[in-house]
Amino acid sequence: MAEERQQFAIDAPVEILLLKTQDWLDPGIRCDGAIGENPIMQCQGIPGSAPDSATTICTYFGGIELRGSNGKKLVVGTLAFPYEIYVSAFVCDESINPEAYTTLALDES
Repeated sequence: MAEERQQFAIDAPVEILLLKTQDWLDPGIRCDGAIGENPIMQCQGIPGSAPDSATTICTYFGGIELRGSNGKKLVVGTLAFPYEIYVSAFVCDESINPEAYTTLALDES
């Protein structure tokens, strides 16, 4: 079991924002080199950005952003690959695409 420890502090009061995103399947995008029969490209962007060629669209809250009064923030969000998440306080190979999310305060949801 791997373990990574880092010190990270967000001072109160903490503002909590929901990260809203959209995924869609687009058969109009080529999937050269993909395995399987009739593969379909999965895409992600801000809500409302799916093209007309998308066959399936899912809009959802894909993460949260915590903003502390000390200026620090923590982002926890889903990644495109199943069962993977992004946590900004930890060093990792994957990163979240901030352009694929819109932020909503808890009282706006």
